[in-house]
Amino acid sequence: MSYMKLATMTLVVTSVSAVALVGCGGKSETSTAQKMQTNTPTDSTGALPSLQAELDARRNAFEQNAPEDVRKLYDSAIGDLRTSGIIASMVHVGDTAPDFTLPSVGGDSVHLYEKLKSGPVVLAWYRGGWCPYCNLELRALNDAMPQIDEAGGALIAISPQIPDSSSATEARDSLHFLVVSDAGNRIARKYGIVYKLPEKLVESYNQHFDLTAYNGDSSYTLPLPATFVIDTNRVVRYAFANVDYRVRAEPALVVAKVRGLTSPGS
Repeated sequence: MSYMKLATMTLVVTSVSAVALVGCGGKSETSTAQKMQTNTPTDSTGALPSLQAELDARRNAFEQNAPEDVRKLYDSAIGDLRTSGIIASMVHVGDTAPDFTLPSVGGDSVHLYEKLKSGPVVLAWYRGGWCPYCNLELRALNDAMPQIDEAGGALIAISPQIPDSSSATEARDSLHFLVVSDAGNRIARKYGIVYKLPEKLVESYNQHFDLTAYNGDSSYTLPLPATFVIDTNRVVRYAFANVDYRVRAEPALVVAKVRGLTSPGS
């Protein structure tokens, strides 16, 4: 399979107690899932830089410049997600991955179970091209794509953005993986990672961008940023999510998981 096809990121979510978040600010938290990620063996080549270091730098810049009331608003949203029980309802490691057929930015239909016939698939859910943390993650995954491809895996990135919005994201970052549109978060609901934005956060977002234009609806729902690695038997073998949207799965760990599924004797 060729990683040089424009793409859909496949977010793979961890099966531990962590959730992705809503706004673009808030107090950072190192969850159980993140601790597990830190202690997991990294990509043996050591070639991939730390995504979290980039995310932390972006977060620090935000916290130094954002008004206190905005920081508190995002803190509150993270806290609400943390106590919402969303992690318990998520797809976890060992579960069968729900199937889907979704449109790519190029108009083709992407069928998960068909892709799995060729090798493991990484599903990467992101909130949208408006989210700076998502953009950092997409670029980091793009850098990891040659290694994922070499290991025999595929990557699909998924967001609730309409195809036109996703196409703009793909073109801007020259992504070399599938990017698909999950309108209305229909498939994200099957994975148990959808939440509704608090009204005050919607008001804050609307001061900076039009989420309804990006997503083509006014539901004000988003998926948790999540990453899942799925094996050819359709079983989730790695899952990561965090209530803090500034904490993401490390691409090196995703690569290592794909390699573990495709190496002899795995």
